[in-house]
Amino acid sequence: MKKIIQNIIFVLSILANKLKPKRNIVIVLYENFNLLDVISFYQPMLMLALKNYHIIFAAKRKGKVYSSHIQSLFANYDIKDINKVDVLFLPGGEKFHHTVSDNELINWIKNIEKKCNTIVGVDTGVLLLAKAGVLRDEQVSSRKDLTEALSELSIKNRNDNYSKSGKYYTGKGVSAAIEIAIDYISEKVNQQFAKVVELSIEYDPEPPFSFQDSLGKEYAIQRDIKGTIRNHKNQLLQRKTIAILLYEGFTMLDLTGPYQVFKELYSYGYEIKFVGKQKGRIRSDDMKTSLIAEYSFEEIEDAYILFIPGSFRAYHTMKDNKTIEWIKKIDKVSTYSTSVCSGSLLYAKAGLLINRKASTHWYAGKYLSDYKAIYHKKRYTKDEKYITGAGVTSGIDFALKFVGELESVELAKNIQRKIGYFPSSRFNNGSPEKCSKDVIKYASRIFQLVDKGYIKVKN
Repeated sequence: MKKIIQNIIFVLSILANKLKPKRNIVIVLYENFNLLDVISFYQPMLMLALKNYHIIFAAKRKGKVYSSHIQSLFANYDIKDINKVDVLFLPGGEKFHHTVSDNELINWIKNIEKKCNTIVGVDTGVLLLAKAGVLRDEQVSSRKDLTEALSELSIKNRNDNYSKSGKYYTGKGVSAAIEIAIDYISEKVNQQFAKVVELSIEYDPEPPFSFQDSLGKEYAIQRDIKGTIRNHKNQLLQRKTIAILLYEGFTMLDLTGPYQVFKELYSYGYEIKFVGKQKGRIRSDDMKTSLIAEYSFEEIEDAYILFIPGSFRAYHTMKDNKTIEWIKKIDKVSTYSTSVCSGSLLYAKAGLLINRKASTHWYAGKYLSDYKAIYHKKRYTKDEKYITGAGVTSGIDFALKFVGELESVELAKNIQRKIGYFPSSRFNNGSPEKCSKDVIKYASRIFQLVDKGYIKVKN
């Protein structure tokens, strides 16, 4: 009875927040944007739905906007229809020389800036802000190879992962987007809720490489002569398939972290294929964002690497016999079977992790033993061909370490620099072992109520 009353009070407190004025978080999409930049900011900010924040995607034209590789997101607003913004987010992007020459976008940033309470730019998004002339401080944080371009606009590039000046946050890339989101939540909501978010996305980073970011050529993926010869041969051979499973309700950051890393393997003879029960758009667990399955189960019968993302409600997919049978079939021929977060529960359900160690999200660890798997409280676990990552953000650490083993440490380092992954946990609170019982209790209650459908963390 006590637990029921506590849950009722908790739900009522969330409903009370719904009575507060709605606040808008606007994420700007443009052609060739970096998907991981967007999702790294979006995933932690999504928790603010419980505090009556509303996230919208905007672009010059409403509709589908393609990222830098295959996938797209849907912009549900034209930028010209945006009148007031609590938080404006500008991601990085490839082929950015075209974007920073886009006068329509630059002029819109100039005009909307006065109506924004907080403005965030990461990666080349910082250059967009500089080009629009809205930065009030001459010092910002961004990619090292943008130093010269920023200098021409009288902006000095610092060597920090991210920095804040007034209402402006600027950062290098992926890890900056995550940490800025957590910093913002701490300031605008409270530190306790920010810690809950950090634990929920398991932001307890263990990057495989630690180094000082240095200027210049490392942002282009470099190869030695031997590697170049091998790559030429790879063009003549069948590519190694990385099959990424899409299922209804997957978690976006679970998937986009590894995806953004794996896509850099194309020149090394690998090819990513997104696979679902049926072709077409498949919604994530926030029910708002989605990705495209280019292939159906019937079209993909083998893979060099199988990758499965997790989900808030993975148990629904565990009941889907067709999906479980396809996982078994691909696992029989895969060289590596990998996952992040509760994706490992799908392998467990398929009977593939019996007496094997596996990582998963801290909240889902207790379920692995139901299938005779051994929960390993590590960010990255390898048991023969099975490689499993912990929760949500661990997918970035997992993918970089895996690429280092697949190809070379140097390649993995270059990818880490390119995506701007220089993490430093805001509160050092990303695992149950590092945080208070109150934070664990709060996060667990959210997951429990989401599982039961009492609350929905969506926009």
